[in-house]
Amino acid sequence: CNAAGVLGVLPGMLGLFQANEAIKYLVGLDTPLKNTLLIIEALDLTFRKIKLSKSNECVVCQHHKKPIQLSEFYQFACASDNCDPCEISCEQFEELRVDKSYCLLDVRTDAERSAFHIGGQHIPLNELPDRLNELNIHQTIVCYCQSGIRSLKAANLLAENNFEVKSLHKGLAQWVKEFG
Repeated sequence: CNAAGVLGVLPGMLGLFQANEAIKYLVGLDTPLKNTLLIIEALDLTFRKIKLSKSNECVVCQHHKKPIQLSEFYQFACASDNCDPCEISCEQFEELRVDKSYCLLDVRTDAERSAFHIGGQHIPLNELPDRLNELNIHQTIVCYCQSGIRSLKAANLLAENNFEVKSLHKGLAQWVKEFG
C-alpha cells in the first residue's frame, strides 16, 4: 500500500465487512469475529482468522484497565505524531544536511528512486539484510522512504546490527511538504 496504493474496490469491500460487524455488535448479536483478526487475500478471495487475546506486555491492552472514552483510545493507539527514538524530524534532518557527516540511505524501490530522490546511497529495504557490508558502520546513517514506515524498519534492522542510525520521520512526503 505504501508504494503502489490500493485497488479501488478493496476499501469498499472491507468497509462492508466492518459495517456488518459493527451493526451486529451494536445490536448485541454474537459475532464470529469478536477478538479475531480477519485476513482477506483479495487476489484469490481466501479468508483466514487469527484469534486475539490480551497480552500482559501490550501497552494498549494494559491501558484498558480503567474505562476510557473512544476518542481517548484512538489518540492513544493511533498517535502518529510521536516519533520513535531513532527518528528525526524534517527540521533536524535539514540541520544535519548542512554538515554532511552522515550517510543518507534511500530504502525505496528502484522505481521510486528513479522517479524522485534527494541523493544518498540506494539499497531497497528488501535487499538491506544482504547488503549491510556496503555501509560504513563508523558513520551515522539516515534512512528515508516515502512515508517513513520502511525507513523506520530499515533503521531498526541497522540498529540491531550496531549501526548508529536515524530515520526521517514521515519520510519524503513530509520533507517535500515542509522543504521541497
